[in-house]
Amino acid sequence: MRVGLRKALVTGGAVAAIVLAAGLINAAPAQASASQGYVIGSGDVTDDFGDEGTLRRGGAYANSGATGLWQWILYADGYLTSSDIDCEFGPTTEAATKKWQAARSLTADGIVGTATFGYADWKLYVTGQSGETLDVRYSGTARSVYFTRNWQGKYSFRSNAGTPYYMLPTFYTSIPTGC
Repeated sequence: MRVGLRKALVTGGAVAAIVLAAGLINAAPAQASASQGYVIGSGDVTDDFGDEGTLRRGGAYANSGATGLWQWILYADGYLTSSDIDCEFGPTTEAATKKWQAARSLTADGIVGTATFGYADWKLYVTGQSGETLDVRYSGTARSVYFTRNWQGKYSFRSNAGTPYYMLPTFYTSIPTGC
C-alpha cells in the first residue's frame, strides 16, 4: 500500500511540474509595479491592481495616468463626478478615497496602497477581447466603467464619460495628454 501511495504522489508531482512548465497554470499571481511605468496586469484580471504603486496626495505618482485610472474607479462607485477626473491626486480625490475606503472597512487614510487597489480587483471583469487586447469592466456601485488591457498587460482608461473618447495610458510618471 505504501508503494502505491508513493507512486501516486511521484506521478502527481511530475504531472504538476509538466503543467506548470507548459504555462497552463500560473504558479503566482500577476506581478506589476510602478517601476514598470504603467498599471500592468497579467492572467486573471481580478489580481491586476493589488500590487500596484502607491497613489497619494503629494506622492511621487500623484499626477499621473495611474491616478486617472483610480479616479475612474471612484467615479464608478459614486465618489467623484466625471468632471473630477483630471489625473491629479488632489484634495477632492483624497477625500473621495477616504470615503471609498471607509465604506469598505479599509483604513480610511486617503492613500491608495496594495489593500485599497487590491480591493478594487474584485470588481474587474473581462467583457470582450479584440485581438490580444482585453476589454475590462469595473462594476461600480453607481455605474460601470471600462478599461482595456493590451497584449503587454498595460491598462488604458477612457478620456471622458461621453462620446467620442480616447483610451489614455496609465503612466505612473506623467499625466497623459487628454486627461
